[in-house]
Amino acid sequence: MNPYPAHYRFLLRIIIAVYLLLFISGLLSSGYLLLRVIAEKPILLIGLLKYLLLCILFIILGINAVKAFSLETKAVGKLSESTKNFKWLFFIAIIIVLFAKSGLFDSTAQKPLQVSWIQTGILIALALFCFRSDHLLQQQKPAAEEDKEINTGT
Repeated sequence: MNPYPAHYRFLLRIIIAVYLLLFISGLLSSGYLLLRVIAEKPILLIGLLKYLLLCILFIILGINAVKAFSLETKAVGKLSESTKNFKWLFFIAIIIVLFAKSGLFDSTAQKPLQVSWIQTGILIALALFCFRSDHLLQQQKPAAEEDKEINTGT
């Protein structure tokens, strides 16, 4: 039996689906960049390891998200633990983008960073989603702990 009400199960599945889409897009972009690093001669070891590890990370996170679709408290708790820092990741990305848009990085000898307002808006929407979903997923911890106590008999 599922401990969540029907409307809450629907909301959890939407949250899980959005995270799964984030993980799939992260895997695709990391895989693309990994293939570009492999195509270069000589292969830069730091780039190879970086994108290889990112691919492995997104595969593991994707598996956690797929398991969480069952809405078992253990699987949802595991997804919650693995995504709790995403809100800070997106918050830091927003700060970097806003600094770049204000011209902070224009003093470098490289080409200035070009970030459109659409990209900035999407980044802000994802950050808001991560903050809100983290709050909702963190509410699952007491339910998971109660379920664990019932199963172990403590």
